[in-house]
Amino acid sequence: MSLALEARKKKLAQAMGNKQSEAQLVAAEQVNAPEVVTADHNPLKDVFEQLSGAMQSDLAALKQLDTLEDKAAYKAEALEKQGYLNYLQNYKDQGAHFPNIVLSWVFIWLVDLGRYRDVVAWLPLMTSQQQPLPSMFKTKHWADFVADQFYDAGVKQLENQALNIFERCELIGYFNDVCKLFDQHNWQESAGSVPAGKLFAMAGKLEHQNHNYTNALNFYLKAQQLNDGAGVKGKAKDIAKQLGIELEF
Repeated sequence: MSLALEARKKKLAQAMGNKQSEAQLVAAEQVNAPEVVTADHNPLKDVFEQLSGAMQSDLAALKQLDTLEDKAAYKAEALEKQGYLNYLQNYKDQGAHFPNIVLSWVFIWLVDLGRYRDVVAWLPLMTSQQQPLPSMFKTKHWADFVADQFYDAGVKQLENQALNIFERCELIGYFNDVCKLFDQHNWQESAGSVPAGKLFAMAGKLEHQNHNYTNALNFYLKAQQLNDGAGVKGKAKDIAKQLGIELEF
């Protein structure tokens, strides 16, 4: 790491340290806040104003970092130091519902950091509240966003020959979770059949790579049902033939 980058990171770390105590204090004070949250009385709005300012500062600081590794490290540290996750858990537990840019960015960071267990846990809230995505993103639906991000993660895993069976199964498990959410909430209607088809097709490829042929076939068939252009008909036919199953498309 260059001396210039090191100096810049120290400066950013110092800035984060100066503002974290106030943000954490405000977030901590909300732990025992009243459960009733209405448009007229929202005890979370004050802490929201504090943390939305902290988030804007963090986003500006991230623009000063050059590598994905440095940005990932900053995000992971900010999630803890700023008290974002504690605040959002309070937001969720108290049934709050208002456009929340802190929630939106924290969710995006969780995806970026590969914290897929948290992504699966928060995704239903993101979609049910129709939280706005930042304007820089082309999609307007969180399920669409997650489908695209999971697809990219799947591509990387398919190309990574160094992973062992246990490492490959971990991501497959999260794919299964997200695919179940798509089915339960019928997100393909709002997110679109193309991203949903990509998600299920990639789930099939990952299962196929692990020789879970029945699971792979089911995902391939679902992908083709959602989007005839999903591009996995041939793979589905190959597995069906291997399993002694006749398919008609």
